[in-house]
Amino acid sequence: MCGRLTYLLLLLGTCLFSSAQQEPSFSGAGGAGGALNAIMPDQFRTSLQGEETVSVEFYQVKYTSQRIDIRSLKALYADLPPFVDIVPPENVDFYSDMRVLIGVPESGIKDGNTMVVWLAANFGTDDITLYTDTDQDRNFRNDNGLHKFRAGPSPRRIVLDPWDEGGKDRVLYLAIPKRQKPGFNRKERQRKIENNLTLSASLGVGTGSLKYNFDNLDTGYPTWYTLDFTERIVRLGVSYDMRLVTVGVDFNYQGMNFYTSYLTSRLGEPFWEQTPQGPYWNKNTIVSQNPDQHSPSKTQIGLYLGGRIPVSRGTELQPFIRTGIVNHKDGTYRPSRYEQEYINLPQAIYWEPGLRAEFVTGLFSTFFIEVSEVRHEWEPVGVMQDINGENYESRVKSFRFGVGFRKGIQF
Repeated sequence: MCGRLTYLLLLLGTCLFSSAQQEPSFSGAGGAGGALNAIMPDQFRTSLQGEETVSVEFYQVKYTSQRIDIRSLKALYADLPPFVDIVPPENVDFYSDMRVLIGVPESGIKDGNTMVVWLAANFGTDDITLYTDTDQDRNFRNDNGLHKFRAGPSPRRIVLDPWDEGGKDRVLYLAIPKRQKPGFNRKERQRKIENNLTLSASLGVGTGSLKYNFDNLDTGYPTWYTLDFTERIVRLGVSYDMRLVTVGVDFNYQGMNFYTSYLTSRLGEPFWEQTPQGPYWNKNTIVSQNPDQHSPSKTQIGLYLGGRIPVSRGTELQPFIRTGIVNHKDGTYRPSRYEQEYINLPQAIYWEPGLRAEFVTGLFSTFFIEVSEVRHEWEPVGVMQDINGENYESRVKSFRFGVGFRKGIQF
């Protein structure tokens, strides 16, 4: 032979195969759906020093007949023939996922004999059966060109000996890369939710209480007000996700459901009282039920700050805090049930620490579950505001549970 010419296969194709009715379309035999990988590990470099190396780009198309239509490749390589006729291997089920691999040297096509034509079964899996035409006469039955490949880093050495006397030996080193499951490798999962502007939406429920205490200077004894409630929450947000933290703006609407409220005033010291039924501990208080009527809804708008703690592949725990302004619906608070006057409650600052568990569901998409506790002050107006008192204490506290999703915006 005229010497040895070593071809190094490169993994260059990245698009998947798509069929056409007239001429089949070829795509690169690599990328996410590809099966061939060209590697030249260090242990091979020494033995190949001084040899000429030429890259080969492989294209693939589904096998349909013994006449391979390669007219669509002529736009790239004008010297290619329009068709290539082959003699396929015997006893092979060509109705399975059999592909034709056309290898073209980077130096170009001088004639039809300079390209490599192979067949591959189970293409795109971790176990590939490769049929090589080692003498390059397009007849797969007159040589032992069957190779079984399992995905892994170790390359397989294949020698091609062209049938024509002027042909040069070709030594190729082939390996099959392991397929990556989409969306489950660590780098891909991190990329999906990192350095993105993200929109979020969630629904939630909550339960809580309102307490208001003060010392009544007219009686010299304390007065306290209590109210239990539940809430239905719709939340929208915009945030920016960095590697370790998330910052954003948060808005939520709360539909309120209030239960019976109690305004309790102590009139004096408690004492034991003798009754026909026996001794009775008299708390010496007077209780007024539902002295006022609250707004049926309120809103919160504020800032969001969350940390990011990876706990498993595609799963994070995110401790967070929200803070901002609480607004009650205007003109909906009725301070006295005996009057028809409706007034506005003042704004308040809220704090909402919580914990979120977030799960990646797709490209730049996550699903999350969160729990939180909300606290803010409540300042009454009207009747209770007019009571002569001091040492005022107020607290609105609720526990919330929510579920939602977030979607990254791709620029």
